[in-house]
Amino acid sequence: RRLIAVMAGMKSNQERSEEAEKIMNYGFQNFDNYLILAEDEVADEVPVWYGKEDFVPVGVAKDLIKTFSVDKLATAKAKVVYQTPLKAPILKGEQVGEIVVEYDGQLTTYPLVAKQEVKKVNLFGKFIANLQYVIGKKQ
Repeated sequence: RRLIAVMAGMKSNQERSEEAEKIMNYGFQNFDNYLILAEDEVADEVPVWYGKEDFVPVGVAKDLIKTFSVDKLATAKAKVVYQTPLKAPILKGEQVGEIVVEYDGQLTTYPLVAKQEVKKVNLFGKFIANLQYVIGKKQ
C-alpha cells in the first residue's frame, strides 16, 4: 500500500517534514487494504440458457482489493449484479455482469467474469431445454 503526501504553504523544510509525517501516520493507522474477492474465488453460479452446463461460476479476473477507513469498514457492502439467464456460448473470462461495491455513499463497479467456458447445446439440446421450460422443470 502506498500513501502520497504533497505539502504546500509550509514555512520551512522542518515544518513540511513534520506535517507530512503526521498525515502519513494518520493514513497508515486509519486506513487499510481489504480483499473483497480473490481471483480464485467463485462469487456466484449463474444460470445458463442453451448451454451444455446449467450454471457457470463467476468471479473476478484478478484480486479485488479496496482501501477502507478502519472505522467505517462495517458500512462497506458488495453485491453481484447480472442479467439471468445467460445465453450460451460463454467464453472463459467473458464479462457477464458486475460487482458493485458500496462504501461511504459511493458506488464502484468492477467486471464480473465467467470462470469457465460453457458451450452451446445442439438442436436436440435446445428442444429438450424448451420442453423442460414448458413443463416447468427449468427456470
